[in-house]
Amino acid sequence: MAVSKRNRKKRLRRLQRVTRRPSRIGSLVSDGDEVVALLECEITPEPILDPRIEAMPPDDRESFRELERAVIDGGAGNVVEELEQFEDRYPQIPIIKNHLMIAYEEVGRSEEAEQLAQETFQRFPRYLFGLTNYVRFCLFNGRIDEAADILGDKLHICLMYPDRHRFHISEFTAYTAVVVEFLFLTGREDAARSHFRALKKVNPDHPMTLFLQHLLDYGSLVKVLRRFRQ
Repeated sequence: MAVSKRNRKKRLRRLQRVTRRPSRIGSLVSDGDEVVALLECEITPEPILDPRIEAMPPDDRESFRELERAVIDGGAGNVVEELEQFEDRYPQIPIIKNHLMIAYEEVGRSEEAEQLAQETFQRFPRYLFGLTNYVRFCLFNGRIDEAADILGDKLHICLMYPDRHRFHISEFTAYTAVVVEFLFLTGREDAARSHFRALKKVNPDHPMTLFLQHLLDYGSLVKVLRRFRQ
């Protein structure tokens, strides 16, 4: 479970380079051709503490932080049993379920990961990572209509969570990435690229950003080739 100091320093340097200061992201809300509102929110690399985690007994909180660091550093598969124990002990805390879902995916327990994502979304429909994980599974399994029902017209994080004005960079990345995938898969490529530009501006080196860059570039090329062959 331990992560080398070298890897931690490397990751920290990358995070500091990408998000040295908070970013402000705006969203235009229109009614036909008329702009009726401009929503703006702050994207920050600074931790946003979960009060449910902070309310844990100190020993449990510190143990969970260690597990969380393992997940962030790509070692979730090494701490599956520990996360399962925490999930049993604290079923009311959705972030634990999120980390366990990631761990299941890393060790190839994909069915359990999808089931946990569905359970998390059903129990905590406003939990951001629960929502994005479940929408991604919907898209992966071809349930586009279900994904559309969940997202609705709230294709910006500010619109889905209008009561919040500050988001962690990981929250913005997860939400914007799934919106880009949804828009691309529903044939709205221009809109997908518009959202992708915002993601690339905020978090250019994240693996999901690089994946989406490949999806947009390669996917567009495939469409062009198909048209040419027709």
